[in-house]
Amino acid sequence: MALLKDRCALELHIAGSGPDQAVIEALAQQLGVASALHLSGE
Repeated sequence: MALLKDRCALELHIAGSGPDQAVIEALAQQLGVASALHLSGE
């Protein structure tokens, strides 16, 4: 996903919440793709 951020409009939608949510959010920040990540929790 990090390699594609400059090449196309890409969004990642994840439904639900769980113990890895904070890890996913932190990774998206590190990769610079947090604006394309959409988490819909409970």
